[in-house]
Amino acid sequence: MEKQFGVPVINEYGASELDLIAFQNPKGEWQMNSETLFVEILDADDNVLPHGEEGRIVITSLYNKAHPFIRYDIGDIGVLSKKSTIKNPILEKLIGRTNDIAILPSGKKAAGLTFYYITKSIVEDDGNVKEFVIEQLEKDTFKIKYVSEEPLTEPKIKIITTEMEHYLESGLTIVFERQERLQRSKSGKLKQFSSLIKQNK
Repeated sequence: MEKQFGVPVINEYGASELDLIAFQNPKGEWQMNSETLFVEILDADDNVLPHGEEGRIVITSLYNKAHPFIRYDIGDIGVLSKKSTIKNPILEKLIGRTNDIAILPSGKKAAGLTFYYITKSIVEDDGNVKEFVIEQLEKDTFKIKYVSEEPLTEPKIKIITTEMEHYLESGLTIVFERQERLQRSKSGKLKQFSSLIKQNK
């Protein structure tokens, strides 16, 4: 896009029921929309967390006269940068949706997409795997469903398992299941990661 049209391409983070929440500024930072939204990071007890700490992203939008939102829990987890100000808040990290978080046997939490990107970096190098999704069956058990021309080789399976344990924790069981096609939502999208266990389990 940048090469063909000569215009910069930026990423944005938003919600259809709210507004544009954040966008990449020229410095590459995720600048929050402080003109129409007030963003807070809250803990599990709805207390405001200091900048630099991870929590639930909660947004107040009073400019929507038809339906104002007050402390709307958007379902995402993030961190505001310590250098944020009221006028110029910076989203340091967007970790993912609360229902896309994997809770590991040690109690450690990891964004579900972590598993996806670890696997993606390994399986894409030969073009064999066309698409895949990851499901958490138990705290220590994950299933990778994939569509491919040929089954994954044992060396490839070992590499994926080793890398997941390296970035997350040891003792995980990774199950691989080759399928002809993957189930999609009505919109045609694939949900890259989903947890099938209760978060308090």
